[in-house]
Amino acid sequence: MFLDFYGLDDQPFGVTPDPTYLFLTPAYRETLASLYYGIECNRGFLTLVGSPGLGKTTLLFYLLEILRPTARTVFLFQTLQTERDVIEAIIDDLSIPDTRRDLYSMHASLNAFLYREAQEGRRVILVIDEAQNLTSAALETVRLLSNFETPKQKLLTIILSGQPQLAEILDRPQLAQLRQRVAVMAKLKPLEPEEASQYIQHRLSVAGLKGKSMFDREAEKLLIRASEGVPRSINHLCFSALSVGCALGRRSVSAQIAHEVIADFASAPEPRQEPRKPALAAPGPVHKARRRTPTSKTRVVLQTAVVILALCAGLLVFKAETSPTPAVLGSTIAAISSTLAAKPEARLAKEVRHTVSVAIKPGDTIQKICQQSFGYSDAALLNEVLSLNPSLSDINIIRAGDQLVLPDRAILQKQRTDGDLEASSSRPWSNSPKNRLKTQGGGSEAGSVSPSGAAVN
Repeated sequence: MFLDFYGLDDQPFGVTPDPTYLFLTPAYRETLASLYYGIECNRGFLTLVGSPGLGKTTLLFYLLEILRPTARTVFLFQTLQTERDVIEAIIDDLSIPDTRRDLYSMHASLNAFLYREAQEGRRVILVIDEAQNLTSAALETVRLLSNFETPKQKLLTIILSGQPQLAEILDRPQLAQLRQRVAVMAKLKPLEPEEASQYIQHRLSVAGLKGKSMFDREAEKLLIRASEGVPRSINHLCFSALSVGCALGRRSVSAQIAHEVIADFASAPEPRQEPRKPALAAPGPVHKARRRTPTSKTRVVLQTAVVILALCAGLLVFKAETSPTPAVLGSTIAAISSTLAAKPEARLAKEVRHTVSVAIKPGDTIQKICQQSFGYSDAALLNEVLSLNPSLSDINIIRAGDQLVLPDRAILQKQRTDGDLEASSSRPWSNSPKNRLKTQGGGSEAGSVSPSGAAVN
């Protein structure tokens, strides 16, 4: 404990609602006077509303201490659900003997007790704290309790204390009768910065502080700002600051200690900052807004998707003739995708090529395969086969057991009719660097060779 370190007799920033430490600001004094006046004038129903931590319970304890010599008081703070809960809690707190414990007998016993107290000149005050948690049935029971009266006075004064939700609950149409009986609606609000500073000094003085405060001015300002004027938050922050100061051997709480304590208590997200307004630019020419168009990358992705779908459809049509292996199908799709990526602006119809795959047998040449598949073999057709088989390192070297991708016969005929293959035949097959005959040892012979001389390994 830091009491001996700072020379204090008591804990100045406790967590219990001790009325000894109540600091009456002008607003708190006015609220206390309103409640006291309502009781003295026998108004029946009173309410006290305030946000959590503002000291409602402490203020009520202070009020009951003032009235205790001339009144019997009941303070209920537990959640009450039913009519029986309310009546039993009141009877138990007032120590009214009742052996039968049925609702009728409890009502009768309570009425008789209230009448006796009134004859002896004592009031009976019922305080229900956290009243916003009462059920509708419990609130209706509380309303009916106000019917304990004589022709000249109320036998029971009821104070409902709670958070701002209590005011909203009392405004409900179904509770109109209860709301009409409320004579005083007292409210508490957070402390102003100057009031909060006086609040801290008041509690230190009551706790036995002799001399100046152990909070320097800057630290006090930081703690008050962080508390937002809520007494309970002030107590928590000041207690932690004094504890840290004691641990560090500091007689005075500095701004640095206050910053550390506030950082430890910070649990709410930082407030959202408004976006900065852009600086005004110098006047210039006005440009019309341009319509956004798909990027080339987007077009390539769309075109690739269409090509793959068309390729799958073609393979299903010619499934009876041949069945391509996954490796060949994957290489074909990769080749088409790379072609589209390189030429995204080309017409999609010219890039789609339906293909079939055939197995290479011993003794086969590319020319022989073309003759068997199409009935002819020319430079344009061989160039087309070369473009469909990018994995071939040399078109003169093919291996038995591999798969050779060939263009679809119907599509090929249409392309020749449209003139596509005639355009591709401008690249003489015999002049391509890939058409140099290579032996298995890697050597080459000078000059060009005809397609019929392609070797099979």
